[in-house]
Amino acid sequence: SMTIPYAAITGILLWFASIAAGWLENFFVFRRIPETISQSSWLANIFGEKRATKLSHWINHNISGIGGSVALGFLLGFMPIIGRFFGVPLDVRHVTLSSGAITLAFLSLPAEAVHWQDILLLSLSIFLMGALNFGVSFAAALYTALKARQVKKAKLTLLRVSLWEKVRQKPSEFFFPPK
Repeated sequence: SMTIPYAAITGILLWFASIAAGWLENFFVFRRIPETISQSSWLANIFGEKRATKLSHWINHNISGIGGSVALGFLLGFMPIIGRFFGVPLDVRHVTLSSGAITLAFLSLPAEAVHWQDILLLSLSIFLMGALNFGVSFAAALYTALKARQVKKAKLTLLRVSLWEKVRQKPSEFFFPPK
């Protein structure tokens, strides 16, 4: 199936959503929107000064998550439509959405119709999907960060060697951080 390329495309969409979330937070901070909300006289008249300030703090702490979630929802929802528009068979394979769909499918089947081989194969595909979603998204974010910091090839090689050495010596620290 096209699960592997679709999962990689979904990783790029996750990266785009994180870019959108960062852009929105920067926009709110640069435009001083939280401060404007907390100092708004008409909001203070309607909700009271204390609630207007709480709303300001809430927006300041949550705007990035809200923006990223909305962007991701639109990107995941519209990708098949965009693909159809251009005549390209595009779809998304997001680990969470696919896990839910597979679980619903299994729960709708009678117990005797479910075989352990199917569960094993689908579990492997969910793991692969998650690895591609996060791996591609992380690789795109790392590439963006390295370009933004203008990291030279020599430093990049040193980073690659150090990272590989860490993976070989203590791979568990990538999943369970040291105390």
